[in-house]
Amino acid sequence: YRRLPKRGFTNIFRRHHVELSTGRLQTAIDAKKIDAKSQITGEALVEAGVLRRLKDGVRLLVKGDLKTKVDIVVAGASKGAVAAVEAAGGKVTMLAPPKVEDEDKKTKKTKKAKAADTDAGTEDDKTEDA
Repeated sequence: YRRLPKRGFTNIFRRHHVELSTGRLQTAIDAKKIDAKSQITGEALVEAGVLRRLKDGVRLLVKGDLKTKVDIVVAGASKGAVAAVEAAGGKVTMLAPPKVEDEDKKTKKTKKAKAADTDAGTEDDKTEDA
């Protein structure tokens, strides 16, 4: 069923962001779907019908002009998009990705457990020799 072989590595933990261009944002503001005076979030964009669903967040990209001052909260943005929003007098707030603390705790515990096991193993060797 696969005519070409799968190449490379597929990361199953990849974040899937919804792309939003500056031109599409300006079009929605001009159509009065979004209030530019209030803070624009992903949920507000979905409610306004600009985006269909959020997935793992919104990524702001440059395509088209942005003339209106906006305060937008996104999961990610390109450097050009941040520059375009700031040039219009607005502000881009990026959400921090969620931290994975469980894996850090597991690695610390396993390192401590391994150290304890090696210490216990050396003590057993000493008692057997005596």
